[in-house]
Amino acid sequence: MRCKGKKALAHFSVKFWGGDQLPWRDGNDKPVTDTEIIAREQALMDNAEAEDKAAGEDAQSLRGRGVTVGFLLCLTFALDLWDWPTWQVLLLYRYITWCLFAAHHA
Repeated sequence: MRCKGKKALAHFSVKFWGGDQLPWRDGNDKPVTDTEIIAREQALMDNAEAEDKAAGEDAQSLRGRGVTVGFLLCLTFALDLWDWPTWQVLLLYRYITWCLFAAHHA
């Protein structure tokens, strides 16, 4: 499956498990030990964090805005959103949180 604007498919998945002795993991959650892959991924992570910082954000702040699958399931059950596309559920979530934020800071 291709993503709009992307010219190539991902052939290798790497995750970062912060705080782990071997934090770089492959798509099967096995430790990555190839120094070239680790160096490449570290450079990509450093660049992304630098972009976030330049935009006035830090990684922790951005991660704190995410939602869990559990939350989305609760929202879906509570409001019977099973027939809604995911992007619409996320827009609803954004609207709800904006209303709560506005009410809290009014």
